[in-house]
Amino acid sequence: MRTDLQQKKLLFSWTLMEKYLDACSASNKLVNIKNEPKLTYIIFELKPKELAASKETYETAKDELKKMLNTYSEYVQLDSAYRNTAKEETRKEINVAMNNFYRRLSDENKNYRPMRDKEQKALRSYYIAAARYMLEESRNKQEVAPNGIIDYKERENILNSNAALNQLSVEIRLLENLQREAIQEYQKLKYHITPSK
Repeated sequence: MRTDLQQKKLLFSWTLMEKYLDACSASNKLVNIKNEPKLTYIIFELKPKELAASKETYETAKDELKKMLNTYSEYVQLDSAYRNTAKEETRKEINVAMNNFYRRLSDENKNYRPMRDKEQKALRSYYIAAARYMLEESRNKQEVAPNGIIDYKERENILNSNAALNQLSVEIRLLENLQREAIQEYQKLKYHITPSK
């Protein structure tokens, strides 16, 4: 029973992550890497060569956008002020001013929006590639894929749209309940322990 449960958990975690990443690709959703320590480690510390191409694409797009933004003195001042202050209140004020600047820039400079979209698309692709790398690493090590990037609502949407994955989730819960009951029965017989309710 334990082996069957473990295999189902592995399959479930891998399939859930695949479906989530496919949904992110299709919807242009940015993976929230802050919610998964292993993913931030892969991106900022490990930096595997398999991600070099997507990282380079992102860095190039980011540099092009930054170069264009740096031609505006208002942006340079706001960016510098934001980076050089530690006060949360001041950062919020600067952030509002930056958002106003971006709105105006979007209306005034026809190149801004396409450059920003290109940078965001490259960032999404890079993060998705990193998450797929993490998933493949989990498969190779026969480990449950870390799923901190998938919030509850997204998980439920995936389960509701995929009958096979939903069925697997139900089977896992049933096996976990059976395992828990077996352990409780063993404790009761061996140690005369009655579970608290």
